[in-house]
Amino acid sequence: MMRGPVHPDDQQTPGAVAVTHTDDGSVVTLRGEVDAALRDEAGLAMAAVIAHGGPVVVDMAEVTFIDSSGLAFVIQLHRLSQEDPTQTCVLRDPPDLVVELLEMVGLGGEIPLTFTPGDSDPREAAAHGLRPFTGSLVTGAIG
Repeated sequence: MMRGPVHPDDQQTPGAVAVTHTDDGSVVTLRGEVDAALRDEAGLAMAAVIAHGGPVVVDMAEVTFIDSSGLAFVIQLHRLSQEDPTQTCVLRDPPDLVVELLEMVGLGGEIPLTFTPGDSDPREAAAHGLRPFTGSLVTGAIG
């Protein structure tokens, strides 16, 4: 199932940044509206990722909106992986909006993407003539 961008007027979902550590790395989970309001949370998450070390997976499955500051945070995580060979950065289940923004800033194809089975890479869908979903996305409560 492809997820499309959701305009913030369609659904107001407060954003959140959470970090979970695994034995070998970290999972940074982004939810809802990822924007400048999350600056402090993003800073704490970045510090936690750096302190723990190892590969980083950025779970974006529940992102409903992202602005330039949210995109900058994702790019910083990617840049961190370029500076330290023990740290890789992969975006898991990014919505179409994120993929399109990465293309616009010249990073399309530079940051590895992975999709949960049943989800599809929007670039693959486009190559087959399929159009991305552009309706509303309903997500559960963030807790």
